[in-house]
Amino acid sequence: MTIAALLFQGNRGLWGTDEGRYSNVALLMLESGDWLVPHRHPEFAHYTKPPLTYWAIALSVKVFGMQEWALRLPSALSFVGTTLLIFLIGQRLVPRRAWLAPVIFFSNLVAFLAANLVNTDSLLTFIETLGMWGFVAMWHAQTPADARVYRRWMWAGFALAFITKGPPALLPLLSVLLYRRFSGLKFSVSMFSVGSFSLFLAIALPWFIAVTLKDPSLVGYFLGYEVYDRVFSSVHDRNSQWYGPLVVYGPVLLLSLLPWGLLAAILASSRYRTALRAYFQRLRWERFRQIHQESFFLITWFLIPLLVFCLARSRLWLYILPLLVPMALAIARALQYVPVRRWMAVALAAWIFGLIMIKGYAPRFSHTKDAREIAEMIKRVVTTPPREIVFYEEPAMYGLKFYLGSSIRRVAADQRKDQSYDDRFVDVVAKNPEQSLWMTNLPREALLQNALAEHGWVGTVLARGEAYSVLSVTRPGNPVRP
Repeated sequence: MTIAALLFQGNRGLWGTDEGRYSNVALLMLESGDWLVPHRHPEFAHYTKPPLTYWAIALSVKVFGMQEWALRLPSALSFVGTTLLIFLIGQRLVPRRAWLAPVIFFSNLVAFLAANLVNTDSLLTFIETLGMWGFVAMWHAQTPADARVYRRWMWAGFALAFITKGPPALLPLLSVLLYRRFSGLKFSVSMFSVGSFSLFLAIALPWFIAVTLKDPSLVGYFLGYEVYDRVFSSVHDRNSQWYGPLVVYGPVLLLSLLPWGLLAAILASSRYRTALRAYFQRLRWERFRQIHQESFFLITWFLIPLLVFCLARSRLWLYILPLLVPMALAIARALQYVPVRRWMAVALAAWIFGLIMIKGYAPRFSHTKDAREIAEMIKRVVTTPPREIVFYEEPAMYGLKFYLGSSIRRVAADQRKDQSYDDRFVDVVAKNPEQSLWMTNLPREALLQNALAEHGWVGTVLARGEAYSVLSVTRPGNPVRP
């Protein structure tokens, strides 16, 4: 399992803006020695996410060196850790076949491929699952002493989740509290205690306190831009339309049913209908209340966060990665009484082999935002890597930091509320733009040249890729400096 997760983690470049951004912040931590304040540029802090993901990536690079697979190692290990935790939960919720839920999760198309990306959601999934395992273990504990131990694990898990992604990481805890309130579930100990809640505060809050003491304006930033705006506004420009959930989450959930949705369709055939009917009879008559309590718990765990993600107006496909855990457990509960056939094992092995091959052949897939390829294009037209690369009106390719060592800056043509921009264009050209390379997408190339000309500069195109133009900036009459 671990080998399958670790294979081919370094055989492609950093794709898109997200892989590059997380890598860039972690590398700047190592470069500056400042592990408290995340930076996306030496001059600009980056508080979009709490630091645990950056710490994990930076530590991996510090131990294993500047390798692409080292950047992705935390995601891969988180995937393996999540699978093991699902097995522990499955021992209590799927006792007949505790192994089935982790197998379903490990072979999930979306979860498997997400482990090959530099992202925060794989780590978040692992830590949230740790917290939920603490809750399930506390629920099924044999003695009050055991329940108290598991309660501490639950609160520690949610505290670590909080410093991974902030308030959204506590959505499974909301599911737990609502389930506890409406299910009538009785524990041998209370879910809350002074010691456990103190443990949560001791893990979750120190970083937030430290950075807000350093910069009190961050209170408004965290509560306004990172919480209120993500839920109620479109300022983050992440699929905020009313149909956004259908476009973003619908395909992910459908893909997440592979291959198990196909298996369920086969099992629904007449050959296996008797086995399925026997399972539902067990649901009706065998341990009626307990079985339905556990099924209702998994439904609550899945639906409450999904509803919040759909209502919030900032939506990305990886947000629902943690929800694949209760999905795997629910599918396992539905299939635990179905007889296992040899062809199922052969098909599963072939499916996992196919997933590994997808990772192995990933470099052959064309990606217009492959930072490795863009870095090679830049190296061909400059004699030394630039001190800084400025992206004009375009999401910055922060992955270029890993390949070129350059600082990455993103500028807007005018004043924006979107705080992912570092500067306004006029503020940057008022300094010395000659020391930087400038990049923008192909349709905006002429707009950038015109904007530079208005301020007395000449933008000369050095190279064009599939999506980007690379320009140098000089005074009129000065030679172009590669």
